[in-house]
Amino acid sequence: MFNIKKLAILATAVMTVRNAAGEPQLDEAGAPLTIALYGPGSKPYQAAKHKAEERNSTRAFARMQGKAEGKQSEAEKRAERAEFLAACTVAFNGFGLDGLAGYELYKAVYADIEIGHIAEDAEKFLGERANFLPLPANSSPSTSATQPG
Repeated sequence: MFNIKKLAILATAVMTVRNAAGEPQLDEAGAPLTIALYGPGSKPYQAAKHKAEERNSTRAFARMQGKAEGKQSEAEKRAERAEFLAACTVAFNGFGLDGLAGYELYKAVYADIEIGHIAEDAEKFLGERANFLPLPANSSPSTSATQPG
Protein backbone atom coordinates (compact mmCIF):
# COMPACT_ATOMS: atom_id res chain seq x y z
CA MET A 1 0.00 0.00 0.00
CA PHE A 2 1.22 3.50 -0.87
CA ASN A 3 2.43 5.55 2.10
CA ILE A 4 0.60 8.87 1.66
CA LYS A 5 3.30 10.70 3.69
CA LYS A 6 5.52 10.38 0.61
CA LEU A 7 3.55 13.36 -0.69
CA ALA A 8 4.59 15.57 2.24
CA ILE A 9 6.23 18.90 1.58
CA LEU A 10 9.37 20.20 3.29
CA ALA A 11 9.14 22.53 6.29
CA THR A 12 11.40 25.12 4.63
CA ALA A 13 12.49 26.22 1.18
CA VAL A 14 14.76 28.88 -0.28
CA MET A 15 13.47 31.69 -2.50
CA THR A 16 15.75 33.66 -4.81
CA VAL A 17 15.53 37.43 -4.32
CA ARG A 18 14.68 39.22 -7.55
CA ASN A 19 14.59 42.86 -8.50
CA ALA A 20 11.35 44.54 -9.61
CA ALA A 21 11.98 43.36 -13.18
CA GLY A 22 12.17 39.72 -12.01
CA GLU A 23 15.92 39.30 -12.42
CA PRO A 24 17.73 37.20 -9.79
CA GLN A 25 20.04 39.31 -7.63
CA LEU A 26 23.63 38.54 -6.57
CA ASP A 27 25.85 39.85 -3.78
CA GLU A 28 29.25 41.46 -4.38
CA ALA A 29 30.92 38.02 -4.54
CA GLY A 30 28.45 36.74 -7.14
CA ALA A 31 26.42 34.53 -4.77
CA PRO A 32 22.65 34.65 -5.10
CA LEU A 33 20.61 36.64 -2.59
CA THR A 34 18.05 34.28 -1.05
CA ILE A 35 15.42 34.07 1.65
CA ALA A 36 14.81 30.83 3.55
CA LEU A 37 11.12 30.53 4.43
CA TYR A 38 9.00 28.26 6.60
CA GLY A 39 6.34 26.70 4.42
CA PRO A 40 2.69 25.76 4.86
CA GLY A 41 3.68 22.35 6.24
CA SER A 42 5.60 23.84 9.19
CA LYS A 43 4.53 24.81 12.69
CA PRO A 44 6.00 28.36 12.49
CA TYR A 45 4.00 29.06 9.31
CA GLN A 46 0.81 27.65 10.82
CA ALA A 47 1.28 29.72 14.00
CA ALA A 48 1.81 32.90 11.95
CA LYS A 49 -1.21 32.13 9.79
CA HIS A 50 -3.37 31.48 12.86
CA LYS A 51 -2.29 34.77 14.45
CA ALA A 52 -3.12 36.68 11.25
CA GLU A 53 -6.52 34.97 10.93
CA GLU A 54 -7.34 35.76 14.57
CA ARG A 55 -6.53 39.44 14.00
CA ASN A 56 -8.67 39.50 10.87
CA SER A 57 -11.60 37.80 12.63
CA THR A 58 -11.43 40.23 15.54
CA ARG A 59 -11.33 43.17 13.14
CA ALA A 60 -14.27 41.82 11.10
CA PHE A 61 -16.34 41.31 14.24
CA ALA A 62 -15.54 44.84 15.40
CA ARG A 63 -16.56 46.20 11.98
CA MET A 64 -19.89 44.35 12.17
CA GLN A 65 -20.50 46.03 15.53
CA GLY A 66 -19.70 49.42 14.02
CA LYS A 67 -16.59 49.97 16.10
CA ALA A 68 -13.78 52.20 14.81
CA GLU A 69 -11.06 49.62 15.62
CA GLY A 70 -12.53 47.47 12.86
CA LYS A 71 -11.05 49.81 10.26
CA GLN A 72 -7.49 49.28 9.12
CA SER A 73 -5.21 51.84 7.51
CA GLU A 74 -2.89 51.02 4.63
CA ALA A 75 0.11 51.33 6.94
CA GLU A 76 -1.45 48.92 9.47
CA LYS A 77 -2.19 46.42 6.72
CA ARG A 78 1.39 46.65 5.44
CA ALA A 79 2.73 46.22 9.00
CA GLU A 80 0.60 43.13 9.56
CA ARG A 81 1.78 41.61 6.29
CA ALA A 82 5.38 42.34 7.30
CA GLU A 83 4.81 40.66 10.68
CA PHE A 84 3.35 37.56 9.03
CA LEU A 85 6.18 37.27 6.52
CA ALA A 86 8.83 37.93 9.20
CA ALA A 87 7.35 35.14 11.33
CA CYS A 88 7.62 32.82 8.29
CA THR A 89 11.25 33.74 7.59
CA VAL A 90 14.14 31.51 8.64
CA ALA A 91 16.96 33.69 7.28
CA PHE A 92 18.05 36.30 4.78
CA ASN A 93 21.14 35.10 2.94
CA GLY A 94 23.61 37.57 1.49
CA PHE A 95 21.90 40.86 2.39
CA GLY A 96 20.76 43.05 5.24
CA LEU A 97 19.44 46.51 6.06
CA ASP A 98 20.70 49.26 8.37
CA GLY A 99 22.52 46.89 10.74
CA LEU A 100 19.30 45.14 11.75
CA ALA A 101 19.21 41.41 12.48
CA GLY A 102 16.68 38.60 12.80
CA TYR A 103 12.98 39.30 13.09
CA GLU A 104 13.44 43.09 13.12
CA LEU A 105 15.45 42.91 9.87
CA TYR A 106 12.84 40.73 8.20
CA LYS A 107 9.99 42.97 9.32
CA ALA A 108 11.79 46.14 8.13
CA VAL A 109 12.48 44.70 4.67
CA TYR A 110 8.94 43.38 4.18
CA ALA A 111 7.41 46.68 5.34
CA ASP A 112 9.54 48.89 3.07
CA ILE A 113 7.33 50.05 0.19
CA GLU A 114 10.32 50.93 -2.01
CA ILE A 115 11.29 47.25 -2.12
CA GLY A 116 7.72 45.99 -1.82
CA HIS A 117 8.25 43.52 -4.61
CA ILE A 118 10.28 41.38 -2.17
CA ALA A 119 7.28 41.02 0.16
CA GLU A 120 5.02 40.34 -2.82
CA ASP A 121 7.40 37.65 -4.10
CA ALA A 122 7.60 36.05 -0.63
CA GLU A 123 3.79 35.94 -0.38
CA LYS A 124 3.54 34.31 -3.81
CA PHE A 125 6.31 31.83 -2.94
CA LEU A 126 4.57 30.84 0.30
CA GLY A 127 1.30 30.41 -1.57
CA GLU A 128 2.72 27.70 -3.82
CA ARG A 129 3.13 24.40 -1.96
CA ALA A 130 5.11 23.09 -4.93
CA ASN A 131 7.97 25.37 -3.85
CA PHE A 132 8.36 23.12 -0.81
CA LEU A 133 8.56 19.79 -2.64
CA PRO A 134 11.63 17.69 -1.85
CA LEU A 135 14.15 17.39 -4.66
CA PRO A 136 14.02 13.99 -6.37
CA ALA A 137 16.69 11.63 -4.98
CA ASN A 138 18.13 11.03 -8.46
CA SER A 139 18.39 14.72 -9.40
CA SER A 140 21.81 16.16 -10.02
CA PRO A 141 22.56 19.90 -10.03
CA SER A 142 24.68 19.64 -13.14
CA THR A 143 25.98 17.11 -15.60
CA SER A 144 28.54 17.35 -18.34
CA ALA A 145 25.70 16.90 -20.83
CA THR A 146 24.07 20.16 -19.76
CA GLN A 147 27.09 22.25 -18.79
CA PRO A 148 29.80 23.35 -21.23
CA GLY A 149 33.37 22.20 -20.72
